[in-house]
Amino acid sequence: MRSTSVVNSVIYAKNEITYSTFDAPTSTIDVLRLAFKPTSIRADGAMLSLRPDLYNNGYTLQPLKEGDWIVKIRHDMAKNIVVKGDDDPQQQMTMQTLLIRVSGR
Repeated sequence: MRSTSVVNSVIYAKNEITYSTFDAPTSTIDVLRLAFKPTSIRADGAMLSLRPDLYNNGYTLQPLKEGDWIVKIRHDMAKNIVVKGDDDPQQQMTMQTLLIRVSGR
């Protein structure tokens, strides 16, 4: 992730990434590389539109050969972003499984 603002927090979940930025002045643009294609993006609760450019708030998508996506999001004056999609290939572990793997038991 790259942003023209400071990123305060990021939460990764299956088919969803939620993050917030410190501020969001005019022309705030974030760039994400995702393993899934977004189906919706919200900025402070407002739905953003897929656009051919980022002259206004919205997002663009660029497919990559490996199946990943470059997502650019413009969100002037909106600090809380939620990106949702389908078919996220990420694997989730329970805390118990993670602790077992870390401890070597």
